[in-house]
Amino acid sequence: DFAGLQRWAAGNWHLIRKPLGFIRHKPPHPTTLSRTLAKFSLAEFQAAFSQWLQGVIQDQTVLVAAVDGKTSKQGFDSEGDPTQMLHVFAQDVKACLGQWPLSGDKSTEPEVLKAHLQELFEKYPALRLITGDALYAQRNLAELILASGHDYLFQIKANQPDILDASQICFAQAKDSTAAAQTREKKGDAQRLV
Repeated sequence: DFAGLQRWAAGNWHLIRKPLGFIRHKPPHPTTLSRTLAKFSLAEFQAAFSQWLQGVIQDQTVLVAAVDGKTSKQGFDSEGDPTQMLHVFAQDVKACLGQWPLSGDKSTEPEVLKAHLQELFEKYPALRLITGDALYAQRNLAELILASGHDYLFQIKANQPDILDASQICFAQAKDSTAAAQTREKKGDAQRLV
């Protein structure tokens, strides 16, 4: 919401004031932000943001993005339910590359991603790898990503027995070897090596 945007801007005003061209000593009021943004379309904003982000990531040879659905704590749909959005977030540049509304429950996330894959890859040519949780480990989505010349890394869980069985069969003859990398997963105060 605009009050949240204004609070964030106030906390970071010393960093963003000059690059944004402001000479005032505090950010605009939330109502001013709302009225200003109402003067142009979402498509115009997305095009301008995409162009700006292209400049930010122009030196990135490879971009990795995580895809996940999120529920807004402050945004509500016409029926008063919390707004659910699919987000594509690039960790290296700390930016959301795309977000689209979800219809229904969490199970629609892969379908929404499929509908916007081409657009995402066209806007961000450096995007090479998409990561996601087990919900995205679907054959037709994986085939679309590979057919476009990109890669994916999706988690597989035991609650998807068909996919888990297929992967265990495929990797049954693979040689054991040491992992090329390590990650740390933080859960609460304790960290465990994964």
